[in-house]
Amino acid sequence: MHHTVRRTLLASLLACGAVPATVFAATATVRVEGSGATLLPETAVELDGAPVTLRDPADSDQITVPAASATGQLARAAAAASLPLGFQLFNLGGGPSSFITTIGGDTMPASFTPSWRFTVNHVAGATGADATTVAPGDRVVWAFVTDFNARELDLAVSSDLVPTGQSFEVTVTSHATDGTATPAAGASVVYAGRTATAGPTGRVSFTATGTGNQAVSATRANEVRSPARTVCAVGTDASVCGLPAPAPAPATGTPAATTGDTVAPGSVIGFPRIGRRAASVRGITGTAGPDRSDVARVDVALARRVGTQCRFMTAGGTLSAPGTCTARVWLRAKLAGGNWTLPLRRPLTPGLWRVWSRATDGAGNAEATGIARTNTGQFTVVASRTRAR
Repeated sequence: MHHTVRRTLLASLLACGAVPATVFAATATVRVEGSGATLLPETAVELDGAPVTLRDPADSDQITVPAASATGQLARAAAAASLPLGFQLFNLGGGPSSFITTIGGDTMPASFTPSWRFTVNHVAGATGADATTVAPGDRVVWAFVTDFNARELDLAVSSDLVPTGQSFEVTVTSHATDGTATPAAGASVVYAGRTATAGPTGRVSFTATGTGNQAVSATRANEVRSPARTVCAVGTDASVCGLPAPAPAPATGTPAATTGDTVAPGSVIGFPRIGRRAASVRGITGTAGPDRSDVARVDVALARRVGTQCRFMTAGGTLSAPGTCTARVWLRAKLAGGNWTLPLRRPLTPGLWRVWSRATDGAGNAEATGIARTNTGQFTVVASRTRAR
């Protein structure tokens, strides 16, 4: 019964456009940290599309780059946010390439210090931004730094929805340019106008205050500031956090019913597209939506089909021995707001693959898998020389 209702609800949402079309697109996020403030918060940008042409407003320079390049992603995000973008052209023998000099109000001086640096998943680019291809689920950060080896902060919250008056935990990590992470001890963490210092493990606790959304962010001297995460404090009216309004109070003399959260959240697999072919798959991405509690986690099972059996992807990046497809091996996806990503250690090999996603909320309710073309389905990986469709 519940499965039928959920299938009907999801089908209705998709039909009426309540679920954005972009949930089916391969996306990455772009964030821009200027000298004194965040110029562009984490913004999802589609990887598909026509090549992007940049034109420098200060002169006649222009260059066309792939849409999925780090430069292309930045240009599209900056244009959508009306952020000025400037660059210089260089030619080191392999054709012209751009070097970003201006984003917003921060322009690189003639001394080249400070200047704009980009990282992908906290790792500094080994190639220029024009030649760096961004994969689904990647997180790209552009920062105006005086030291190209400056570390980069990241931040996670134990829950993005907390009852007012209850505590939640913030964990801050510091990443070297090779991606190595260590606890950001001593980082200054700000929430709802209050500041606390992270302990030796990079953790600090806050008490949810007021109602509605409040940002949490962290800084530490000489490091790139963290992204801002949102924590929604909910009191008696859950609608402030986009959750259903509370039921009317029972009439006088009527015992109040105790009704816990028994409704599971939902998830949608966005990339690779179910039933389609893909030439390169380096991550599985999608979206998840809450019910009455926050989405606490999303798990993904990924298997290479071998006849009627499955070889499941393990946490170590290897495939299990062939076995029944019902014995799923679940891997924890990374959550970023309503988006989730399961990064892969290496691109998937050509063949037929099957994928399942399962969201679990803060009350422990896990969604049922098996909703075809929504949280369950197959896709085909083809050799890179074969055109995907």
